[in-house]
Amino acid sequence: MAWRTHIVEQYELIRADTVAEDALADLFGLLMVINPSIEVYLLDPEGRILADAAPEGRIRRERISLVPVQQLLQGSTRFPIFGDDPRDPLGSKVFSAARILSEGRLQGYLYVVLGGEAYDSAAAMLASSYIVRLSAWLGAGILVLTLLAAGFLFRR
Repeated sequence: MAWRTHIVEQYELIRADTVAEDALADLFGLLMVINPSIEVYLLDPEGRILADAAPEGRIRRERISLVPVQQLLQGSTRFPIFGDDPRDPLGSKVFSAARILSEGRLQGYLYVVLGGEAYDSAAAMLASSYIVRLSAWLGAGILVLTLLAAGFLFRR
């Protein structure tokens, strides 16, 4: 059983067509503790964002395209699959999703962005650190080569 199916079976996220705020808060808190780089969203059957754990004002979309969600759930595409990034109106991110069913009826989707803003921020910091480190090594290498060439010329 996939982890996403297990989660939606263990947590009743939508009760009587209403978001179960208590269960949702518990789940969002648990998932963010396990992996702080993920972002978790609750979608209705049409892809509208019903709930999220994002700080106020961070969500830039009201709806997520369900085409990649359906592709993922049907297993009809190759990985990684990119879906809409709720925090970027033009961006896409690798995601995972699960159907939320109640009595056999689709209630919505659990939509999890796997490399959220926290991941992007850390990756950007590491990349900039790598660039600084690489620049320092290149500068040191050029200095050493210059000194060797100067020493060679001075001896002649």
